[in-house]
Amino acid sequence: MTDVRDPDISDSPPRSMEALGFADQFLVWSVRVWAQSNNPDGTDPSHYYKLMREAFAKAGLKDTHLVFDRFMTLFTASLKRPLAFHAPNCSCLSREELFFVCLVADAQNDMLPRALGNLETYIAATGVRLTMNALMEFSQDFAREGILLEQVPDLEGPEDKFRPGALREDMANVTVH
Repeated sequence: MTDVRDPDISDSPPRSMEALGFADQFLVWSVRVWAQSNNPDGTDPSHYYKLMREAFAKAGLKDTHLVFDRFMTLFTASLKRPLAFHAPNCSCLSREELFFVCLVADAQNDMLPRALGNLETYIAATGVRLTMNALMEFSQDFAREGILLEQVPDLEGPEDKFRPGALREDMANVTVH
């Protein structure tokens, strides 16, 4: 499949998995699998958690799945706005999935004030410090193994319908589709 960025806007955010590099795809896939493993409507959550653990181990991140799980648990427990994640095999990207790519890329590139500001957009102030610590730990583990995320263009601009920080009132706290 081809890159599905807007043809007239060369620096627009990617809108499909195919438009992302391997590291970005791995992170988005991990977020999706984590969401599936924690989905109360899921049929076999342990299958997804085992799948994620095995993928992290194959990537040289033996225990990083535990840090990632801690980050995601802290993040979702402190949410103040809704999230949407696609199924692990979906080729589309949600705004929130792209947000995670930006967040980890910022942490890996020492853009900590921006990462902190983006966290504060999504989660309550009481959860920011602990969540930021877990974010730094797993993003450094990724970097140590050469899993370096790319900066996604133009996500700092004015809030619009695609920007990660834009409000979305039509969803429950976390949906998987």
